[in-house]
Amino acid sequence: MSFLPAKSPGLYFGALVAGYLVFIGIASFYLTGNIPSTEFSMGNLFSFDGGFRFRLHNLRDISTNILLYMPLGFLLAMYISCSRRIPPFSFHLCWGILLSVCVEITQGFIGRYSDITDVLSNGTGFALGFLIARLSVSVFGVKPASLLGQLSTDKSDALNTLTGIRFVYVSITFLTCLLPLDITVSLTDIFGKLSADGNGFPRLIVNPLFHFQVGMEHLQYLVLKLLMFLPLAFLSAHIQMRRHRSSILIPAFHCLMLGLSVELSNLFILSGRTDVFILILGFFTGLVVAIVLLQFNRERKPVALKASGEDQRYFFYSAALLYCLLLLVIALSPFDFELSLNAIKTKLVDDSNFIPFYLHFSTRSIGSAIDIVREVILYAPLGALITFVGQSSNLKQSMKLTLTLSTVLVGIYAGVLELFQLAVIGRYVDVTDCLLAGVGGFGGAVMAPLFGIENAASTNE
Repeated sequence: MSFLPAKSPGLYFGALVAGYLVFIGIASFYLTGNIPSTEFSMGNLFSFDGGFRFRLHNLRDISTNILLYMPLGFLLAMYISCSRRIPPFSFHLCWGILLSVCVEITQGFIGRYSDITDVLSNGTGFALGFLIARLSVSVFGVKPASLLGQLSTDKSDALNTLTGIRFVYVSITFLTCLLPLDITVSLTDIFGKLSADGNGFPRLIVNPLFHFQVGMEHLQYLVLKLLMFLPLAFLSAHIQMRRHRSSILIPAFHCLMLGLSVELSNLFILSGRTDVFILILGFFTGLVVAIVLLQFNRERKPVALKASGEDQRYFFYSAALLYCLLLLVIALSPFDFELSLNAIKTKLVDDSNFIPFYLHFSTRSIGSAIDIVREVILYAPLGALITFVGQSSNLKQSMKLTLTLSTVLVGIYAGVLELFQLAVIGRYVDVTDCLLAGVGGFGGAVMAPLFGIENAASTNE
């Protein structure tokens, strides 16, 4: 089953490139409160004198620009690979620099700050996204059409695409954990992480039982770390089943190695946090996910428990419900609630944002950039699970209806969570999160056929 019509995948990726260019245009040309003169902006752009300094503010700005241009490089590489092979050193890598130069020059004439470091960081982000996409296509054999849910009759295409998606996910997760690039090699800085930060949270945690001794204060932190491992565990376990292997230790090992790489790298990131317990959490996440998937795999004979159509349907319902509860925990954390109805009313009327991306674009922040990426990734599994439920049920749904329902339901649930956040101190309503959740739900629904949902549906019929 394919969710998108069987047209050339180049048309879809071309449309995605165009859409993301519009997104970059809105983010780059949004006017801020402080409007510099054109002479000042051009001076920053074409002169290095007194310009860049390795300060934390600049590093966060660089990280934001890298994250902003990485998807554009990825999408362009996929668009090119639809029609021809991408050489190792492609002139297309220059498009990121050229686009950034045009954007920065234009910003100098419309009242935005221009900076030569923005050109370099934008180009770097574009190149990273482009190279990740090229490696996934040339090394792992990813078919761009498979990313759109347009599966071919060759089962190896889906398998190659899944291994490529796993590579992309690990690469992006690792790069994101290195942000904001405030790297240190000072032993004094590293040992200084043993002391607590402003929130009373150590940045170097060597006691695996630390989180159980301090109560529920760090629940959101642990849940977000858990969600970092879930996609990798699911992909690795599913790839093992496609390869007709039943080892539950391989997904656990993959999660352990990702956690080890991230936590060791965070030792040298000044603002990063290294936590020994995350290694244990990653290993058991991979182990549990692998066990659950193997138990409900219908194709492998060595599996002791084979799920009937009804069992599989209840499994998808349960998984969707549990994931919704997990998202609810994140939304309500740190469970410090408003006790005044007037305070909730004030937050809704005065502090809520109903203009898409207004808060994200008014100030450039690494937190805002990561929030955009995180919201999309958080809700993609929910979109896929809703699609699982629809395809495993007895209801006859068209491809467009299933895709629409997944996107709309995910967006509505994100809206409900935003309203719940009115009662949480320090949380606010932002319509942008609902839109990003819908995008994530759409992406999860589109890629659902990669995991054999159509086989389950046909079996139930």
